[in-house]
Amino acid sequence: MAELDDPCHNCGNEIRLKFEVWEYPVGIVNMSNDDSSGAEILQSDFDIYHEPPQEEHEEAMWLVKR
Repeated sequence: MAELDDPCHNCGNEIRLKFEVWEYPVGIVNMSNDDSSGAEILQSDFDIYHEPPQEEHEEAMWLVKR
């Protein structure tokens, strides 16, 4: 599940986004749900990783080492 509560950078209105994905069996998307208030969801996309993607891991290591 991912949630975001932030003001709009254009108008300052509060925006709440919620996205949930269920997988069963492991690695297969069974169901997804998205919800919003203060904004309209125009497109919703996701990937399932059983390990963090290598690029993100390398970037996190670089930030920690600095």
